Order: sequence, then C-alpha cells, then structure tokens
Amino acid sequence: MAFINKEPVEAGDTPSASDLNAPYSSLETLTINKNNTANNWATRAHYVAPAMNIIRSYDNVTTSAWTTSTENTWETITVLGQPAEIANINTTPGSDSILRVSASGLIGDITLVNDGDGQGTEDSYNYFGFRILMTYNTGGSPLLPISVAEAGYSFNSKARRTIISYGVTPEGSNWRSFSFSDILLITNPSLEIEKLELQTIVGSNGGAGNTLAVTRHNIQAIISKH
Repeated sequence: MAFINKEPVEAGDTPSASDLNAPYSSLETLTINKNNTANNWATRAHYVAPAMNIIRSYDNVTTSAWTTSTENTWETITVLGQPAEIANINTTPGSDSILRVSASGLIGDITLVNDGDGQGTEDSYNYFGFRILMTYNTGGSPLLPISVAEAGYSFNSKARRTIISYGVTPEGSNWRSFSFSDILLITNPSLEIEKLELQTIVGSNGGAGNTLAVTRHNIQAIISKH
C-alpha cells in the first residue's frame, strides 16, 4: 500500500492542525510509485477491465450412483441423464493463458471381483481412473479433445503388486473421496475452449466384473487470460 504521513504526538503535546490533517493531506495528493508501495500491492484484476479470470463450475450433489465396468474406454459420468460437464464455455483465452482445472467427488459402493496379481496381463485389474477432457477447436472442424488432468486409484487398499498382500483384505474400499487437478498452458492464440467433461475408466479385469460407482462430484475451471 502507499505510505501515508502521520506526525507522532506524545503525551502532553498539543498537535497542530497541520499535524492532524497530515494523513488526509497525503491522501489528497497521493501518487503511486515504486518508492511508496509494497510488493504485490495489486494484481491485474485491480486495473484491467473486463476481469482477467473466467471461472466456471459444475456440481452434482445427488446421492444417486453412476456405475461403470467399462474397460479400456473413457466414459463421461452421467447421473440421471445429466452428464458431468461444463458445456458452452466458448472462450478464446489467447496465447500464454493458463487453464486450471480440478475435480472431486465421492466413490460409492464399488464391486471388486478380482484384483489380480499385479503382474503381466493382470497389472491393471485393481485400477480405475478419472480424467478431465477438454474439447476445443482452432477455427476449424471437427472439435478436438485433449486430456487436461488425470488421476488413478486402486479398488482396494493394496498397492500395484497385489500378489503381496501383507495381511490387508482384498475387499473393495467404499465411500471415499477422490480429487485431482492440473494446469494447461495455452500457446495457440486461436484455441477456443468449448467444453470440459469428468470421465472415468476401469482397468482390464478379464471380464470379471469390477465396477466403479460415483455419487456426488464436481468440476471447477479457472481460465487466466493473458
């Protein structure tokens, strides 16, 4: 902040009118420069119009679960016909802008039939993942997809090498949260962001029927325009 003059007054002193008016006189003639301001006293949001940041979000607070056992294919979470997406963003941030995305939610009653042994063809049995998919265009068609953020989890409390149990149970870990985030540097000045989707995938389990369940979930996106 800028410096404001204030004359010190000790006990027994009689301040003059000039002393008392010093702070207000400073405000009246104040100029902002590098000599009377502290570091980071302002950001671009203080002096640029319109605002530099665009904030969008999607929230689904239903307790109804969406389930999937689809292997090796990403699917958009869809609860009661409502896809988990931020649609119609339709903004072109410009070169050297940043997109920050995050997602979180609650995993419900999963079904774990086979967690595999963590080796060879069974390496991904005990796995499911999330990602945020961005759909964009650069002035042409069709629309293009890119994965902006990803996160992976195990169905139970074992690690990847599930053949080594160390006394832990192979039962699925239900009712736990998930969250992840990432950033994307946008270098193409023509890139227009269209949509963001929250998707899931279940690792190959040889058709054994491992099933992921997701209830409450949300997506947040902040676009910092250059």
